[in-house]
Amino acid sequence: MISAAIKTQEIGDYMLILSSDSFSRFLLRDTDSLENAFNHAKQNAFEIWKKDDYYVKLREALGADNYLFDIPIVSLDHSEIQKYAESGRGNIDLTKLDSGEDVILIAPKKVRWILKPGKNGSFDEGYESYYETDSRSKIDFRYTIAQAECGFKAGDKLDLAIAEMEEEYENERYSFTVQRRNDRTVNICAVEYTDNGIQPSGLSDVTICLLTTHEGMDKLFENTHYSKIYANATGEIDEQTDKDITEMLRNYADKYNGWLDSNYENRVFLIMSRRTETLTLAAIMIIGFAVCAGIINNALSAKIRESKKVIGTLRAVGASEREIVKCYIMQMLSMFGIGTGIGYALFVAGYLYYYIEAYNNGYELSMNFAPWASMGMTLLLLVVCAANLWGKIRAEMKNSIVENIREL
Repeated sequence: MISAAIKTQEIGDYMLILSSDSFSRFLLRDTDSLENAFNHAKQNAFEIWKKDDYYVKLREALGADNYLFDIPIVSLDHSEIQKYAESGRGNIDLTKLDSGEDVILIAPKKVRWILKPGKNGSFDEGYESYYETDSRSKIDFRYTIAQAECGFKAGDKLDLAIAEMEEEYENERYSFTVQRRNDRTVNICAVEYTDNGIQPSGLSDVTICLLTTHEGMDKLFENTHYSKIYANATGEIDEQTDKDITEMLRNYADKYNGWLDSNYENRVFLIMSRRTETLTLAAIMIIGFAVCAGIINNALSAKIRESKKVIGTLRAVGASEREIVKCYIMQMLSMFGIGTGIGYALFVAGYLYYYIEAYNNGYELSMNFAPWASMGMTLLLLVVCAANLWGKIRAEMKNSIVENIREL
């Protein structure tokens, strides 16, 4: 993957939204309402971006008269590109991709700009500005101030600025030193939308990019230095294979002062972390269950010991073991009902509080309302305590009525 920029005389809503992160801090100095924010950005985008020293110096380095739109170029081998050709979306010619004449655009079909004010209702501090695609399941439409569809189509021409340069930042000022630069005009032969699940392997964090072959990359920028290289295995990966591949690639990472990351290692770490979290949670639940069962059983045992005279009296007037057990079960159910009711009332109150706070501040609530697990634990605790209660009463029933009636 290498970095490039599209040079354009006009910037539409689509590119404006995708670039919103780079100018929102300047935009919000000049507007104080959601309604005016996007119109102000659209009408004054160039003037707003002039306030960004990074953008100004980048334009100068790349020789752009007006707008620049950053976009990475990704290269894949023919077998991966062939998957896009077989999908039937666009006219993909591998020969033209190899020559650097054509590129494939990978982009979201729809984007939305979301702008949330701070807690005090202003944009002075604590505000959030970002864009979302329609592939996301949850979008906060209350703060959506603009939305647009991808206007690029097969057959469009793109003026690209591709350069190798060094970036410096000193005294709060940016500067760029261009070592090599290559301006190219390319043709979009196909547009693949990420909303349909189309995404180059290993590039889940890339929102929009241009796709070509390895041969095409050399034609676009000969002997380029890649910013990222992804190695994808076709078969199953085990620990030893991952270790061998990592050791081989580490030589290149060290040689070029780069970094190396393994999806297999990350996945194993994630699995082990989740397993540890599950075991820890299970241990906490078991300990909590045992403590609750012990407290309830001790309370019931104490109550039975104090009620030996009552049990003897009931037996004397003809009460059966089943009726006595039923009497104490009803007392236990009353105890459980009050405790469970208070617990769930507090849970619902807390959930509603956080739900309202999240809604008012435009946040996505990460806590789901799923009380079934705790209800299952409560039911299991009830069964265990009921069994223990029945055992205690049955042991008392083995004594004679006289022994039950006798004072403790």
